[in-house]
Order: sequence, then C-alpha cells, then structure tokens
Amino acid sequence: MTTLKLILLAIIQGLTEFLPVSSSGHLVIGKHLLSLDSPGASLEIALHAGTLIAILVYYRNRIARLIRDAITGKRDALHYAMVICVSAIPAVIVYFLCHDAIEGLFDKPVIVGGLLCATGLVLLSMRVGAQQSGGLTIARGIAMGFGQAFALLPGISRSGMTIAIGRRSGLSPENTVEFSLLMAVPVLAGATLLKSFGTAEPHGDVTNIGLLLGIVVAGAVGYLAIVCLVKALRAGKLWLFGFYCLVAGIAAIAVNL
Repeated sequence: MTTLKLILLAIIQGLTEFLPVSSSGHLVIGKHLLSLDSPGASLEIALHAGTLIAILVYYRNRIARLIRDAITGKRDALHYAMVICVSAIPAVIVYFLCHDAIEGLFDKPVIVGGLLCATGLVLLSMRVGAQQSGGLTIARGIAMGFGQAFALLPGISRSGMTIAIGRRSGLSPENTVEFSLLMAVPVLAGATLLKSFGTAEPHGDVTNIGLLLGIVVAGAVGYLAIVCLVKALRAGKLWLFGFYCLVAGIAAIAVNL
C-alpha cells in the first residue's frame, strides 16, 4: 500500500466520519468508482482509532469534567453518562441481529446511493428550524440511539441522523452536537475492539509506521471536521450538506446502473 493511498483513505475517514455525509457510504462508492481495494482490517482499526481520538481531544475538558463529576456522585453527570450508555443499546442490538445483512449492502453501491439520497433528504428537512424545549433526557437519548443504529447502513450518516433527531426533539444545537459526538465514543471504541479481536493478523500488510500515520492523519482531519460540524450547526447551515448527499447518491446510482 502506497503512502499516498494510505493518506487518502485516512483523509476520507476523518472527513466523512463526522461531517453528515456517511463515511461508510463514501468508502463503498470510492471503492467501486476508483477501483480502490479494501484498506484491510488493521488499517481500518487504526482509522477508527484516529477518529475516536479526535472526539476525545476535542471534548477533552468536557469528558474530564464529566468523569470527575460522575466519580464524585453529581446527579447531572451520572444522568448524562447513563443516557450515553443507553443510547448505544439500539446500535448494539441491530449490529448483532442484522450484521450479515448489513455487511451484504457494502457490495451494492446502488443501494448505498439510495441511502445517501435518504440522508440528503433528512438533512434538507433541517432547513426549517426546530423549537428548543428542555435538556437531554433518556427518551431523547434513545431516539438518537435509534438514529445511530439506522446509520449502520452504508449511506446513512450517523452524525446527520442523530443531529437531525436531536434537533427535532427539542435539544439546542450545542447540546445536540455535543451528545451526538460523545455518544459515538462507546460505539467507536466497541467497533475498534471487535475488529481488533477478529483480526488474525493485527498488522496485516501495513507497517507500524503506516498504522501510526493513518491514526495521526485520520485524527487530525477528524478534529478539523468536528470544528466544521459544530460551526455549521451553530450557524444553521448543516442542511446544506443535504444537497451534496443527494448529488453523490444520484451519481452513484447513475454510474452503477
């Protein structure tokens, strides 16, 4: 694997993991349109680790405060941590019940294109503002958790679905984007561990330096993508990504048909 290809995959992962355009959908479409080979389990693990690190670094103060307050028994922190844990349940259930069916879609770019169009329509629906009504509740966390589970389908954006649901449920832009990213931590960590345990050759064909490069590039690009995501949501411009998803989805369908 050339260094250029490794960097390209890391950039794609870092950008599309957080911007509401579906990282899995882009990897599927890119693989077919550009004749890219699968990155391999070891590099895939490294890229997911890089994007996980991006979240931890961006919200380092919030996470440290949350852990400290939870340890000291503060009610708000315990509630927030519980909602994060509860929000992961739908994705875990769907993954273990439908894993094979979901994996089968990764070889069907036409379906992925259709799902990208669905993501685009959801994002465009955010053009109309939502009323703010209260803070984070278990019900809202579960609702966003179902959005996260739905995003296991390639072409459905995790950040797009969870943020759209959070805003429609009445959460403020700041609370929505923060919870959308923090609720991804246990899911990304779990996915990384599962792939690690399921990899017979942890390093595959990629050198240790290559893996480290993938982590650094995916993490750095992911951090910048988070900054862009937060600014776009605060400015009420996140819905503009819907046009991109529609164009990308329609193009994928047209080319593969």
